[in-house]
Amino acid sequence: MRSFASNIFAVLIAALVLTACGGRSAPEATLAPTASATFDYCSSENVRGAAGAVNEFMRRFDDGSVLASNVPRSQLAPHISALQDIRRGAQDQGVPSCLTELKRLQLVHMNTVINTLLAFLGGGSQSGVTQGIEVARQQHDDYVLELARLMGVTPVVLTPPPTQPVTPGAVPGPGIVAINPGPFPINLRATPAGDGDLVATLDVGQSVTALAASSDGQWYQVVVPGRPDETAWVLATDVRLVNATP
Repeated sequence: MRSFASNIFAVLIAALVLTACGGRSAPEATLAPTASATFDYCSSENVRGAAGAVNEFMRRFDDGSVLASNVPRSQLAPHISALQDIRRGAQDQGVPSCLTELKRLQLVHMNTVINTLLAFLGGGSQSGVTQGIEVARQQHDDYVLELARLMGVTPVVLTPPPTQPVTPGAVPGPGIVAINPGPFPINLRATPAGDGDLVATLDVGQSVTALAASSDGQWYQVVVPGRPDETAWVLATDVRLVNATP
């Protein structure tokens, strides 16, 4: 399961950070009106909260996926069952017309992750599992982009992407951040190496200021979340540099 987890961590990356995906406290995953039957969930002042209620299921699913990716194959079944329960809740959630696409993308991603885990549990081929991971990564990207649209945030992905070499020591520029929208946390290390001391974890939905690149372009130096005077390194293939323009 460790190799499966590393594969997931290596490829499930996304495109931006959203305030709705931030801290650990979360709104109730409900869209029940509090005022009257004419309550408009799709109005500009209400759509963010409504989308946040939908996204709560994705956050719970992401957390469950992290657990599933870190257990032996023999212990995977109950974690898959827990993910299926979250998916059923998401399926049963009623949404207004403006959120139907967000819900559709959410369920498509959840189905792919669950099916990929089931394939792994059943001894499926490595190529099939890898393909499922890549498809899930793209689907999660699509979901996050739709959530960004509803939140009124425009993601601008830099060129070249961080999987390509960049100028050693180059400063990406003001307003450029490294983002991990999920579905899994990633590690920040004291040195640009996989065995470097663990400094902090970049949670799903968090962003950090990008400062520079390692000499080989495989790592980014970033500001540690909550510790503005401290820096760490993150693997370039685990994040994307973006400029989120409200």
